[in-house]
Formats: sequence, C-alpha cells, structure tokens
Amino acid sequence: MAKKTNTSKKVVTTKKSSSIFSRPFDLLIIFIFFIFALIAFTVDFAQAIGSAGGIKRSDFDKFFWPPNFVLDAFEWWCDYADPLLRNNPWWFKAMAGMSPFIYFPFYVVAIYAIINKCNWIRIPSIMWGSCMFYSLYVIVIEEFYGQFKTPEPLIISLAYGPYVIAPLVVLFRFLPAKPFSNKRKNN
Repeated sequence: MAKKTNTSKKVVTTKKSSSIFSRPFDLLIIFIFFIFALIAFTVDFAQAIGSAGGIKRSDFDKFFWPPNFVLDAFEWWCDYADPLLRNNPWWFKAMAGMSPFIYFPFYVVAIYAIINKCNWIRIPSIMWGSCMFYSLYVIVIEEFYGQFKTPEPLIISLAYGPYVIAPLVVLFRFLPAKPFSNKRKNN
C-alpha cells in the first residue's frame, strides 16, 4: 500500500505581538529615529536658521531655541572637527533645513507606525532612506575632499557613519511589500 504524503504548505498566522521589545530590529530603528529626531530638533535646526556662509552665535539671539548648551556644543564641534558645518554653505543649509521641518515629523510618525506595525510607513521609510543616503553621500564627500575638508577624518567618520548606515538598515527593513506581515510558512 502506498504511503500518502501531503506536499502542500500551510500558512500559519502568528499572534500579533503588542510589545515592541519582541522585535529587536524594529526597536533599533526606533532608537535611531529617536536620536535623529533629537539632533534634527537641535543641531540641524541651529544650522537651518544660522547664516549661510558662516554660522555665528549672534544668529541665534532672536530665537529661544536651541538652548545655550546645544549652541556651546555646536560651536565646539565646528571648531574641533567640522568646518563644513561652521561655514554652512547654502547647499548645506538647504539640506539641513529638511531635517527639522520634514525629517523630524517623519521620525515622530515613523516611531508611532513601527510600534503599531503599520504597513503604510513602508513607502515614506523607503523615501527617507533614499534621500538620507544620497544627502550623506554628498556631505561625506565634501567633508573628506571638498573646500571645507575636515581636520579630523576619523572623528567625522564616527559622527556621520550612523547617518550613512541607518538609511541602509531602514531600506533593508522596509523593502518587503508588507514589512509587518504576520505570516510565516511551515513545512
């Protein structure tokens, strides 16, 4: 008597986890977006409202934000390692303006969407990853070879590295058509 075998695959729907802590990769992306949001709301805001062609402390006299300790750290960083940021050419100021006014709201919405497993965040995440990677490619090339070349290439690599790697991580995570799919195949 011939033995019957079942070659069809079953699709099992797993229980939707309510905890972000059960998804460490998503938790990493949320952490990245949280840190990037803080930087967008402080440093990038300072750069966006600072003078093109050279940021001065007096640029911020008419604003209550960012706080003085952020401006102190900003000035130290520019003097120590980042003449591009200090000189703030128009193209860089324009890129920085995207951060507090477009990227910051995205980070807030994306954190919500990832926590709640909302698949609609896929396309905005792919757009963010593509734009951020392109922007950082241009910035890093300028930092190493441009008019405002850094005196501290290792430090700049460490500071800007996460901005190059994070978009790739986000693109990898959100390329699947349904990034928060709860289906898995069992054999």
